[in-house]
Amino acid sequence: MKLKRLAKVLVERRLLKFWLAALIIPVAGPLHAQEASREGVQFEHKAGYSELPLFGGPNSALGQLEENDRVRKPAIRTPALDPVRESWFDWKKQLSEKYGIEFSGHYAALYTAVDESLTGEDEAFGGAYRFVGSWTLIGKGEPNNGRIATVLDHRHAYTDTTPGAFGGQVGYLGIPGGLFGDIDFAVVSLDWQQRFNDGEAMILVGRYTQDDYQNIFALSPWSSFNNLNIVLDPSMFLPEPSWGIGAGSWVGEQWYGLAGIKDANGTIDDDLELFSDGEEFSSFGEIGWSPARDQRYFKNVRATAWHIDARSDAEQPDSSYGIAAAGNWTLDNKMFPFVRAGWSEGDAPLFNRSFTAGLVYQVIKTDLIGLAVNWGDPADSSLPDQTSTELFWRIQLLDQFDIAPSVQYLVDPALNPNENEIWLFGTRLRLTY
Repeated sequence: MKLKRLAKVLVERRLLKFWLAALIIPVAGPLHAQEASREGVQFEHKAGYSELPLFGGPNSALGQLEENDRVRKPAIRTPALDPVRESWFDWKKQLSEKYGIEFSGHYAALYTAVDESLTGEDEAFGGAYRFVGSWTLIGKGEPNNGRIATVLDHRHAYTDTTPGAFGGQVGYLGIPGGLFGDIDFAVVSLDWQQRFNDGEAMILVGRYTQDDYQNIFALSPWSSFNNLNIVLDPSMFLPEPSWGIGAGSWVGEQWYGLAGIKDANGTIDDDLELFSDGEEFSSFGEIGWSPARDQRYFKNVRATAWHIDARSDAEQPDSSYGIAAAGNWTLDNKMFPFVRAGWSEGDAPLFNRSFTAGLVYQVIKTDLIGLAVNWGDPADSSLPDQTSTELFWRIQLLDQFDIAPSVQYLVDPALNPNENEIWLFGTRLRLTY
């Protein structure tokens, strides 16, 4: 009966036919060659933004620049627009080579619907515009370079509830709707990144998001799973953007270490204030191994320790701390299995124990299919264990436009004593430039 109710919601909004069409079109479309790749899962790039972050993840400024610039193989070709696209990316390449200026961004939208809601609201729809920029001011083209990097967002809602806040409507402990909120304009990151020791080490000073560096997942939440309990580790406290400092270095060819400390009370819409709610800190340290530096995203094992001070204004009278371990490995440049597990003490994270396992597979052209399961033991001992499963298919419909239908199966939502299972449907659209 739950699935029937969900189907009714989708059909009433004429989105089920759209979703099925999105799944069928790529299969019926012409086949193209796979992306050019070599060991390390390297990609072709349109404007030459091929540099992977030294330590940041795919949602960091440099990570977004690199991912958005990859050459894709769309289901529908539009050769008439090729001259316009080539001129645009040639101009961006010239800016990068001459001035060290790189920029990119996207507009994304996510629609979600559920079969059962605590409040009667069974759908949420939101959008987000993101600008990403980097300006290399010192040592352009050299290993020991210095740059300023930034990520700017405008997140907004088209319904009363945003996808990012939709968990509360269904009694779910976590965020099943990605980074889609209603915060208007926000400075997500603004930092100086200085490399030294022949480019093997880096210091970061400024405003940054901790989960862009600690225990990173190789795929961005803008282009993979929507459920942040899968993309992130919910056994870790994940502070919002705030001011701090971080550093990291490679040790030999395969080992690395990094650490950071920042204002624990910052929020994404805090008007760039520092210690507005007290001088309390969040910190982390991590060691990791990869067979080669250019494979850190795709072949990696790591261990992370973290700590956050007691925060009186946030009603967290005790400090929290924990450890996490994770690993992912790419096979044949197509299959990407991953696992992560975490343990913590304290009330700051969502869960005191968490385990996630999943698999992402590259199918037709450059489309991705992903399936993952997360289990969590809430930090609030009065709540039941919660299990989340998500299946998504990211379809590169046009050169700069992808669509990602998804289904989530939420078992024993921790904040909903009336339901043992909830089905959540989503469709995400994303246009990059």
